Amino acid sequence: MSGESTIADPFVGTGTTSVAAKMAGVNSIGVEAHAFVHWVAKTKMFFHYDLEKLANAIRQTVEQANRLSGEVDCSALWPPLVYKCFTEDNLMQLAALRQAVSDIESESHIRDFLKLALTSTLRVVTTAGAGWPYIAPGKRHARKNDRRALLEFESKCAEMLLDVQRVQVGMVSRSSHKIILGDARKLMSYTDGETVDLIVTSPPYLNNYDYADRTRLETYFWGIHGSWADITREIRDHLVMAATTQVRMSSMNGVKECPAVRSVDSRVHGELMDIIGRLESMRAVKSGKKTYDYVVAGYFEDMVQVLAGAWAVLKPGGRFILVLGDSARVSEIEILLKTNQNEMALSTFPSVTDAMRALTDLVSDSPDIRAFIQSEQ
Repeated sequence: MSGESTIADPFVGTGTTSVAAKMAGVNSIGVEAHAFVHWVAKTKMFFHYDLEKLANAIRQTVEQANRLSGEVDCSALWPPLVYKCFTEDNLMQLAALRQAVSDIESESHIRDFLKLALTSTLRVVTTAGAGWPYIAPGKRHARKNDRRALLEFESKCAEMLLDVQRVQVGMVSRSSHKIILGDARKLMSYTDGETVDLIVTSPPYLNNYDYADRTRLETYFWGIHGSWADITREIRDHLVMAATTQVRMSSMNGVKECPAVRSVDSRVHGELMDIIGRLESMRAVKSGKKTYDYVVAGYFEDMVQVLAGAWAVLKPGGRFILVLGDSARVSEIEILLKTNQNEMALSTFPSVTDAMRALTDLVSDSPDIRAFIQSEQ
């Protein structure tokens, strides 16, 4: 990879791929559908701080928050969930910090830095269970936590400031970067044809985790969302299907037949129809009536579009790397290579879930996938 190369990540999340590309002087395109996560990625991608101004802003914010702590009224500031997640003392400190960050007279990127530091502080000082995938304030998951919000915020700012200093010292030649609030299924609309040398991405998993709910504490704290309905309307409905909470029967007409999958691979389509049929039968007799049949169909329909878009934007000789983590109980990276003959070659390293193996099979038949791309355009 060189300064003329471009890396893309259709599920860029908080920006790891794009940050690494920028540090290496390689151009990048990152796409993220979750608006709050997209903001985190954009904030992380700003390196060019005036360090003296940044240090002064941190000091002023801490001083102002210390003055406000104990005075600010936080009794009606947040939805009930937030009050269940912190001690009374930390609620006061967090409210003071929130006010101080909002009031700081500085450039927008410095305010974003401070906001990100405070966002990062929330799960450090909460008494709720804050691990993946959800925030759990009940007694079962509660934990003893004596950390003070003001001190942890100051510590987090110092840590981030040191990161910025190190990055600035190691900066290489300037490169071009886009962090797009958009849809991974529409990667083709964010690029100019076959212009991408490498795609590296970690996709959502078919694991019934509600990725929209993952940031509920943070978006409630900042007043971005105030209810489940807000999160559904503004985040959940825009993500690739991965959980039963995303199933809207009004928009699922025809999805269970998996027409996109059928258009590119009849064998995989047949296997999926068998699985979906069995899940539908199980739903009829099991308690809970979880719509896993619709989730599976929706996930594969969405991911076919993601893979089709990846194929369309890769240069001949480009690679598409799916990085799959431990939460899906896999230990494999699959590399798809777009050859100079416009065909797809697949290199596999030991063991992946059947779902992901099927997904990569979908793009192995290049004439069909090209026909699918044409129909989408």
